[in-house]
Amino acid sequence: MLFSVSGVKAVEQHLDSIVPFYIKQSEADNHAVREAACACIAELATKVGSAPVRVHVPALIQGLLVCFEDDSWPVRDAACTACGNFVSVFAEECRDYIERLMPLFYINLEDNIPSVRQGAAVAITNIVRAYSSPLSNDVVAKLSELLDAVNTQPDDSTLYSDLSKKPAVFGVAMADDAAHTNQVMYSCGSLAPKMGRGGKAPGAG
Repeated sequence: MLFSVSGVKAVEQHLDSIVPFYIKQSEADNHAVREAACACIAELATKVGSAPVRVHVPALIQGLLVCFEDDSWPVRDAACTACGNFVSVFAEECRDYIERLMPLFYINLEDNIPSVRQGAAVAITNIVRAYSSPLSNDVVAKLSELLDAVNTQPDDSTLYSDLSKKPAVFGVAMADDAAHTNQVMYSCGSLAPKMGRGGKAPGAG
């Protein structure tokens, strides 16, 4: 449905139906649907009034926790962002979930996808702002540990070092490794093979 100016109020009025639907979609077999569901849930924390959403926070966080362990990195990224949003707005309601959330945030912070690391960093910032000390001390210690590990990561920056650096000349990275040669290509993520939700194999209960 489309609303010209009253969309937020319409969502607030129908949250009892919308929240279960979003959670159900976060459990869909299609990973693109799960990602979209997490993005929609994230907006409930930032674009809808906190009063009507507050009662639904536990159910929403439980659903996001499952998505946080998804096989698909865009789903994990969306779940991470959503959890960070909820912590920033509903700190008290999320307090009981922090012990489960922090290890997941740290895992995303070590991900090889830059945007996933960025999302985790923003979420952790929201955590520190919401709960401050002593949690901030634990975060600083963990971040120091992760930063030290940067010195030991392999340097793969020379993989496509032969690309032209001259202005107005476009370099094309040729597929020169087995991982990217003669593989199936997809024009849309929704057409790709199913990826397990919550770390489970597709179809798992």
